[in-house]
Amino acid sequence: MIKKRYFVILLSAVIISLTASCSSNKAEVQAVETDVSLEEAAVGNTMVHNYRMELSGQEEAKASGLIPRICLFEDQSFTFSFDVLSSYYAVGTYEMTDEKLILKTNDKERTYVFHITDEGITFIESESYDVRLTDEDFGVAIRDGSLFIEE
Repeated sequence: MIKKRYFVILLSAVIISLTASCSSNKAEVQAVETDVSLEEAAVGNTMVHNYRMELSGQEEAKASGLIPRICLFEDQSFTFSFDVLSSYYAVGTYEMTDEKLILKTNDKERTYVFHITDEGITFIESESYDVRLTDEDFGVAIRDGSLFIEE
């Protein structure tokens, strides 16, 4: 019973941090990664796009606030959160072409590609790094063609 309580508390803390990831200032992430002051990192890091994966009613009920999100910033940086149980936090730079949004992580190991549509952006699985969830019971899986809408 005690283990279950600790798990619920830990899960709640993770949910809160993920929910705040797009609303928090990107400067905080940059300050930690580059060991500069928050004030230095804050210059030029205004969020310009905030995308949230569109969910069906059944997925919405399952999500419990763990909805995949992409935040794009003025300085061409991004954050992409989709797996609450993963210790990996996708942060890097992005580029937009006429038809695609391409996210490349700072460690140069992962690339995520989306097709730009009138409705938002859709995930292109064949051109992207694997986005499988650590545990499908915690979160909503991103599939080929999943639509992300701008908030």
